[in-house]
Amino acid sequence: MLPTCTHLTIITTFYKKLLAYIIGDGGCKGKTTVRFTQQNNAQLDEFRRCVEENSCVLKYNSKYDWSVVSSRGGKGIPGSNQIMNLLRQHGVMGKGSHTKRVPQAIFRSPKADIAVFLSRLFSTDG
Repeated sequence: MLPTCTHLTIITTFYKKLLAYIIGDGGCKGKTTVRFTQQNNAQLDEFRRCVEENSCVLKYNSKYDWSVVSSRGGKGIPGSNQIMNLLRQHGVMGKGSHTKRVPQAIFRSPKADIAVFLSRLFSTDG
């Protein structure tokens, strides 16, 4: 059974892609850090474009490890990282790999948008 809709939340294609990538290959278990694990490939390139579209940048940490940080320099300022705001809004921030779930807004999306989300989720190893 699909979840019931109590209010309408419209999310962009960029957001759907971001959510799928982070659910599959991301780390957001803490309260202040979003990580992404991916080799240098088409998925990383698309993820980077989605991140930059939301006033953030990818910071290289090590071989396959990246952090999503605000491009506005708002380190420590609540609300300055738009990606973290998105993850909080959809109940993904603070969740580990065993507790992340597909957000309700995805279930309320048109079939074509669900296909975009699923194609990105299935391209991850999560």
